[in-house]
Amino acid sequence: MDHTQYLSHNLTALKQILLASTSEADGENLIQDILKSLRTEIGMDVAFIAEFSEGKRVFRYIDASEHSPPVKPGDGDPIEHTYCQRVIDGQLPDIIFDIGSLPPEEQLAVAEDYKIKSYLCVPITFEDGRIYGSLGCIGHQPNWQIGHEDIRLMSAMADVYGKWFNMREKVHSHQHDMEAKVQAALNGQLLEVLYQPIFDITRNTVVGFESLARVRDKDGLSPLSLFKEAEVLGHKVELELKAIRLGLQGLDYYQEQQFVSINASKETALSPQLPAILDHADMKRVVLEINDPMDLQLFSKVTKSLRALLNRGLRIALDDRALGTEGLKALDTLGPDIIKLKVRNVMRMQGDRLLKLQASPFSGYSEESACKLIVEGVETRQQLDTILELGITHAQGYFLGAPIGLLEAAENY
Repeated sequence: MDHTQYLSHNLTALKQILLASTSEADGENLIQDILKSLRTEIGMDVAFIAEFSEGKRVFRYIDASEHSPPVKPGDGDPIEHTYCQRVIDGQLPDIIFDIGSLPPEEQLAVAEDYKIKSYLCVPITFEDGRIYGSLGCIGHQPNWQIGHEDIRLMSAMADVYGKWFNMREKVHSHQHDMEAKVQAALNGQLLEVLYQPIFDITRNTVVGFESLARVRDKDGLSPLSLFKEAEVLGHKVELELKAIRLGLQGLDYYQEQQFVSINASKETALSPQLPAILDHADMKRVVLEINDPMDLQLFSKVTKSLRALLNRGLRIALDDRALGTEGLKALDTLGPDIIKLKVRNVMRMQGDRLLKLQASPFSGYSEESACKLIVEGVETRQQLDTILELGITHAQGYFLGAPIGLLEAAENY
């Protein structure tokens, strides 16, 4: 197969596979494999990818026909002393059949260091025109067989590599930005909490507030994205605990009969740091809302970890992600103090006698205990009427009251 056939048959597939690599390690392995195929196809002794960084040409990837090549990954030279720079600047052609045929001033020390007798080089560029570095091949003997089809092949592969390195740069830049934002949130910047009122809709009174994390970010970063990035960086529990500390401030401002609901993942609910954070709060006014599906074993671990606080009045709320195919029966088995049910699931109850019956045991409320069922996400009058028809007495949502700041919530409710 000649170079033209090789290019047409393989380049598109190689590009798609490389750019679809699920991890950086997978991508780097594929880069190495492609580099070997490229060197073999052209018939040279060494193929390399080099990065231009801080005035140096640094070899990042090497494939060689010999066991101990004269160059290895990490080696570098001042860029002005390399053939790469001269080729890319247009001082030398991109194909050098015989280094010995060059003028004396172009007989560089690297030729002897890396046993360069023949040479090909093309730039690797980013989509914005910046040069990442070069893709090159070294021959240890003069080679008059290489030609423009080889350069065409290398240029096409350099384009593929450029797209991958560009994509990797963007990923690293995003990671750096996210690390800075997560750290800023942990240091008391960016992160704030708002409070959404929870109503007894039969009395039109506020029985409590859910503390909801918000992000003050000029780039529009959402709380969900911030917490996901914190999880990737290993700061998930730390950031959730920070939000819980902020949320508990509401206890000092709201009426004694009103509770504050704080959110936690299963990891945070099991964290040994959580009891210490909650220890000085009035547990009869705190609801811990766990936002992950629960089975009986995991729920038992949580209740065991928080036993001392539960004995002081702490209540646990679970949401309907634990429902599965068993309906509210699954949550009933776990026995949480409060069930949070999304309004869209409530709307599905219409006409379903069984679900109505299942809901009814949790709709009661007394002064001694919190409501057993809270419907969240109520946005219309129709949804509210449906909830009331089902006998459910407690709800929250934008139709009833949007999340607002600490002092505004204390003044309004």
